[in-house]
Amino acid sequence: MGSERLVERLQKLAEEERAKILNDMEERIEGIKRAAEEELATFREERERFYRKESERLRNLILSSARRKAKETLAAAKEEVIWEVITRTKESLKGFSGEEYIKWLLEVIEGGEKLLGKDSLIFPVREEDLPELKKRFGERVKESLINSNTAGLNPRVASHIEEYVGADLIGGVIMVAPDGSMIGDYTLAGRLKRKHEEIRERVSRALFGEEVV
Repeated sequence: MGSERLVERLQKLAEEERAKILNDMEERIEGIKRAAEEELATFREERERFYRKESERLRNLILSSARRKAKETLAAAKEEVIWEVITRTKESLKGFSGEEYIKWLLEVIEGGEKLLGKDSLIFPVREEDLPELKKRFGERVKESLINSNTAGLNPRVASHIEEYVGADLIGGVIMVAPDGSMIGDYTLAGRLKRKHEEIRERVSRALFGEEVV
C-alpha cells in the first residue's frame, strides 16, 4: 500500500507540474499575443500617421501646383490681352495722318536737326509723306526706305539705312548725318519700341488696376 500511495503522489505531483507548465505556457503565449497586438497597433498607428502626413504633403503639393498653374495661366492671359492692346495701338498708328501727323513729323525732324545738323538726310517711311517733305526740305529727302534703293548714298549712310529697309516702321522718318557718323530713329515703330515698357505698364494698370503684370 505504501508503494501505491507513493505512485499516486508522484502522479499527482506530475499532474500538478504538467498543469503548472501548461499554465505558464498559456501565460507566455498570452503575453506574446498581447505584445504582438500592441506592436501591431503601434505599427498601424505609425503607418496611419505616415499616410496622413504623406497625404497632406501630396495634397499641399497638388494645391500648390494648381495655384501656380492657375497663376501662370492668368498671367499668360493678361499678357496676351496687353499684347493685343499694344498690337491694336500699333495698327491704329498706321492711320495717323493729316495735319496732326504732319505737325508731329515736322517737330521730330526739327529735333533731329538739332542733334544731327541742319544738313542731315531725311528718309521718310511713308510714300505719301514725300511731296510735303520734299517741298520743305528739298534734296535732303531720300526715298531709300520706300523703294529699297540705297544707290548713290554715302556707304556709311547706306549701311545704316539698309538695316531699316523692309521693316514695319509705320510712319515717321530716319535721319542720318551726311557722313553717316550719326543716325536718328524718328519712326513711330521706333518710338513704340523705346516706350515699350512704359506703354506696357500703362496698359497693364488701365486693364488690371494697380498690380502691373
